[in-house]
Amino acid sequence: MSVLTILCLVSFPVGAAILAGTPEQVQSAVGGSAKVTAINSETKKELTNLRMLTGALAFPKIRPACITTTQCVFGDLASKESMVLFGDSHAMMWLPAVTPWATSHHYRLVLLWNSACPIVELPHSYVYLGVNSLSQETSVASCTRFRKQALTQIEILNPSIVLVGERTSSIVEGRSLSGTNLFPASEWTTALVRTLNLLKAPHRKVALIEDIPALNHVQPTCLSQNPNSIQRCASPFPNT
Repeated sequence: MSVLTILCLVSFPVGAAILAGTPEQVQSAVGGSAKVTAINSETKKELTNLRMLTGALAFPKIRPACITTTQCVFGDLASKESMVLFGDSHAMMWLPAVTPWATSHHYRLVLLWNSACPIVELPHSYVYLGVNSLSQETSVASCTRFRKQALTQIEILNPSIVLVGERTSSIVEGRSLSGTNLFPASEWTTALVRTLNLLKAPHRKVALIEDIPALNHVQPTCLSQNPNSIQRCASPFPNT
């Protein structure tokens, strides 16, 4: 099986509404991606400005982190019903998709995120292996502090919905960059269940957003180098 990341590159003027595709539209786009051979002119134009690949232009105040329940608020700001999007950058990246849903369903959406800080509490240091050998070591103490503060704030806010997400691939125990000592799935699962149980409350829905495939190269760069033969940017199925 191979995976080709589909980049929906749209210019997001600050404050503009962002339209989300229906599940059927997304499924159709993914299903047809293997037959796409070239990027269109709009995508080619956007690849000249890689900042357009992030939500930072549409949501400029979300960086470098959102650590309080009043710092990054979206959706229906007048609503008394709230929901929380909580996790690391692999949770934050869903903000452009979640915001329109929150708005249309009249939820006040609160984003709580911190880079390279998973929602699970791990017992010792760990390293995120990056693309092109760029790796990031995480401060366990800093992430533990953020996680505890976030959980306390969520409890006080008492939202009706909590969506959580985090990176789960290529995370190495200790400080080694060799990639030979990946975090055991069993240890990660145990820690995840512990966090999800802490988020549970009467009349609250808690949902985990499964992590995206982690590919072995930077897709925008690959696409810009192969605009008329983009299947070269396909990768064997990762996260296995």
